[in-house]
Amino acid sequence: MDYPKTHSGDLADLPAALNPLIVRDQWVSWRWIRNGQKWTKPPFRADSPNQHAACNNAATWCPQHAAVAAVQAGQADGVGFVLTGTNIGAIDLDDCRDPDTGEIDSWAKEIVLAAPNAYCEVTVSGTGLRIIGIACGSAQHKRFAVNTGRPDAAIEVYRQATRYITVSGLELGECSELPSIDALVDDVVARHHGNRRGARKRKGV
Repeated sequence: MDYPKTHSGDLADLPAALNPLIVRDQWVSWRWIRNGQKWTKPPFRADSPNQHAACNNAATWCPQHAAVAAVQAGQADGVGFVLTGTNIGAIDLDDCRDPDTGEIDSWAKEIVLAAPNAYCEVTVSGTGLRIIGIACGSAQHKRFAVNTGRPDAAIEVYRQATRYITVSGLELGECSELPSIDALVDDVVARHHGNRRGARKRKGV
């Protein structure tokens, strides 16, 4: 298995919409780690690159610039933001994008178009999308299969969740300020309730 390509923009100069994340000292770095036949992205401490970070331990987090410095020093492949204890939520659209052509599958386009003012970026694998916004509703950490998509197509929602997300900075469209995505989270959960899969034991996407 070849080492994965990391898709990311300028991590030191992230899109303005992500300022509410940048000002929080809730960042980690991450590296591609092979686990059997799959590549995973566990979080690491920026101040101690060989030690894992934990989503329930703020002592292992850092400012955004420190996480970027770890990447620039070749000690990590990317940066991530810890959602724990924040009003930041996310919706992952897994295995919906061709990394070579940039073509996005119709089921994912439908969800993105349902929140035209939200921040959306290409995930670090290049094969998915992530919507990030303000989420203040009840806790949600669910994963749903997309039966009409590719083999690993899925939707994951995170609201009031104890976990971290990778951040690529590869924004699709333009978002000046993070809007609420509560309505979209609720709609996705309601629409896909019957396709529920257990949340995967992974550290971030």
